[in-house]
Amino acid sequence: MRNYLTLLLFLFCATTTFATHIVGGELSYSYLGNNNYQLTLKVYRDCFLGQAAYDNPTTISIFNSSGGLFTTVDVVFPGSDTLLNNANSPCLIVPPNICVEEADFITTVNLPPIAGGYTLVYQRCCRNSSVQNLNLPSTVGASYYATIPDASIAAINSSPIFTNFPPTVICASVPFTFDHSATDADGDSLVYHLCQIMGGGSQSVPYPVPASAPPFPALLYNAPYTASNPMGGAPPLSINPANGQLTVTPTNVGQFSVGICVDEFRNGIYLGTHYRDFQFNVTPCTQVITAAIGPIPTLCDGLTATFSNASSGGSYYHWDFGVPVLTNDTSNLSNPSYTYPSQGSYNVTLVVNPGSICQDTATAIINVHPTQFTGTFIHTDSCAGSPVHFSQNINCNNGTINQYNWQFGDGGISTAINPNHTYTTGGSFIVKLIVQTTLGCFDTIIQVINIYDQPQYSILTPDTIICDLDNIILQTSGTGASNFLWTPNYMLSNNTIANPIASPNQTTTYYFTATSAFGCSITDSVTIYVITNLTTTAWPDTVLCPGQNVQLNAIGGMNYSWQPTAGLSNSFIANPIASPITTTTYIVTASAGSCIDTDTLLIEVKPEPNFNAGPDQYICHNDTAQLQASGGTNFNWQPSSTLSSNSISNPFAFPLVTTTYIMNATDTNLCPELITDSVIVFVFNGGFVQVSNDTTIIFGTTAQLNVYGSNGSSYLWWPSTGLSST
Repeated sequence: MRNYLTLLLFLFCATTTFATHIVGGELSYSYLGNNNYQLTLKVYRDCFLGQAAYDNPTTISIFNSSGGLFTTVDVVFPGSDTLLNNANSPCLIVPPNICVEEADFITTVNLPPIAGGYTLVYQRCCRNSSVQNLNLPSTVGASYYATIPDASIAAINSSPIFTNFPPTVICASVPFTFDHSATDADGDSLVYHLCQIMGGGSQSVPYPVPASAPPFPALLYNAPYTASNPMGGAPPLSINPANGQLTVTPTNVGQFSVGICVDEFRNGIYLGTHYRDFQFNVTPCTQVITAAIGPIPTLCDGLTATFSNASSGGSYYHWDFGVPVLTNDTSNLSNPSYTYPSQGSYNVTLVVNPGSICQDTATAIINVHPTQFTGTFIHTDSCAGSPVHFSQNINCNNGTINQYNWQFGDGGISTAINPNHTYTTGGSFIVKLIVQTTLGCFDTIIQVINIYDQPQYSILTPDTIICDLDNIILQTSGTGASNFLWTPNYMLSNNTIANPIASPNQTTTYYFTATSAFGCSITDSVTIYVITNLTTTAWPDTVLCPGQNVQLNAIGGMNYSWQPTAGLSNSFIANPIASPITTTTYIVTASAGSCIDTDTLLIEVKPEPNFNAGPDQYICHNDTAQLQASGGTNFNWQPSSTLSSNSISNPFAFPLVTTTYIMNATDTNLCPELITDSVIVFVFNGGFVQVSNDTTIIFGTTAQLNVYGSNGSSYLWWPSTGLSST
């Protein structure tokens, strides 16, 4: 297998998909004598998915300095080798799904000296769609080219040859250094630099034969990438111009196409450039050996610590427990224990596979602070809905307690030193107090608290009005109480029972307290309003039209009775709906116990009005018409600007143009309903009248008489003898 390294075609993501196209290449030549040159074309492709096969034959196109095609050379596919994956470090693990092939197309061609020399080129499309630094990479290809200088500049010349090919993978965030130097058979001076990536071929013509003549298209970079900064990094990719050393610490994961050129000089005269185009693939790498120390809590319980080894890939270990004055504070066990001589902070070191090329080291700090805690917290069992006070008296002999974390067992928490907490329901709850010192040591105290449910009692009797001659039972209902107390103990049959009889002679608010066997209580109240006499008021007196209804209202009592009941929605409530057919006087009797009073109201039912605005009228211009409305006692005519009055039944109208007058009328003797009607006053302008021409008829026949040029509304013909109408 050839000792070359190449780049991979690989996208690092949860689901890996990529096109397998051309990876990279370069074209070089060696002078054999007698104008014969050995041409070497190296082409690299992805073989993990194997989409694009090598061209067979592969054609190299040769152009003169004017861009004219000199000749083409076909080279038979020689077979390919799979390159060894190498992360440029024996201590890094390369992902398994990487496969890159190299094919070396070698041929000999005779090229006699010509003015301007030759340009050799092989072109192929397309690149991987996953390349990040190029614009639309899957639509563009590559040109691998070399130049043979004019014989007047260098009669004999071989191109520089790169010594190595970069590794197939570069590890993200790991400093990378690579020898990208070249050798020159003629001993020419070489200068290295990053250079522009060149395109060639297209999706429609992926393998042009012959190739396109120079100059070759420069590919576009996606921002922020450029030819001189093709992949980013901190520091970014750079090459030493004198020795070709390539350095970078990549920070971006992905695929990046990179161009590297070496310029050839002889006695200070530029001969040409050897160009290499390849892809770097950056991925997070896995170390063969990783040292890691498991979590180390502050050591508060004594001086002996047990350490957890969280390393991977190791087979032997060395621990140093960090006691500065000791040399024997070490262990070669995987998970050792160690007893420290005194309290303090110590730097612990773990070396995995010490002395090997891939050894790895991890460090951690252990804080050793043996601490004893004394004390506890106190509380009293309580009732749901009442605050519980928690008081602690915890002390320690090392450091100072500076954190208090209470967990009350019902989801509630607090960081107060001595908190209060209210439980909303009864039950047994586990209360936990965790205290922490300034040195990081903890202590936990756990207790159980019993919370008792409140009695579920309430007063059923609503706030009530009673007569001073009466009494009332104060009724309650509920569960969970064994003791009862009513206050004040004023005119009560018994103030320690659930349902006493109250006989107050003045308004009194009674407070009821129900208490459980555990001392939990609940309080409710009721007000008994006491009256010595009762005054009721009923309203409204009103007028209705037939079929209408009205809500009656009465106040002043607790109970009501209306008479007569006909037409009422309910005769035993304070505000029934009345729908009388005829005028009715309603009597309401209001009572509060033995106190009684009555009141009356009148609902008049009057006939519906029947109003009329009168007939339409016809007047001449500047004439007057008198409107004649019938029915009603109150009028409103609109528009009123051309009326003698708008509030009488028969105003004079003097409109200048035909006008519709709207009448709104009511009648105080009828039901209160507003009636609307309208009348039109037509206005005609004067003019001359022309009748039919004189005519002669035969006795017994008729003739039609006509009036012309008139807009009159009435006509009078005379004499009337012989006319069908006058």
